[in-house]
Amino acid sequence: MGATSPLSSTTEHPAVAVAREWAARWCGWSWTDPFGVREARARELMTPEAGRALVPTPADAWQRDVVGAHESATCSTFSVWLTDGPRGDGRVYVAITAKRVVISDDGLVSSPFRDDRRMSLVDGRWLVDVAVAGG
Repeated sequence: MGATSPLSSTTEHPAVAVAREWAARWCGWSWTDPFGVREARARELMTPEAGRALVPTPADAWQRDVVGAHESATCSTFSVWLTDGPRGDGRVYVAITAKRVVISDDGLVSSPFRDDRRMSLVDGRWLVDVAVAGG
């Protein structure tokens, strides 16, 4: 799937808005958050299948690597657009990018965030579906 030009905010597909909100919930985290809260926030905007595929960091690794290092991540400059993937009344494909900054006791690291997702219309509501290869 290749990328198409992002739509303007006045013509934005409703699935794009949902994907942007989902990415805002999923991309960042804080060491002060209870274990699993990031996944729970993201799953609210996901199909059941995609939610089950969202595997959290194991609790012991979260405690050791995230809480132990006081690690937090913020994401900004989200870009979300429909890709050239097949479209139907209830299915489109989106590409999501953002700038992620991770801060911990070890310092600061900036890295890109990228996710390509199928979006599905379920009971009149656009939801983030499974990850797809491409963009």
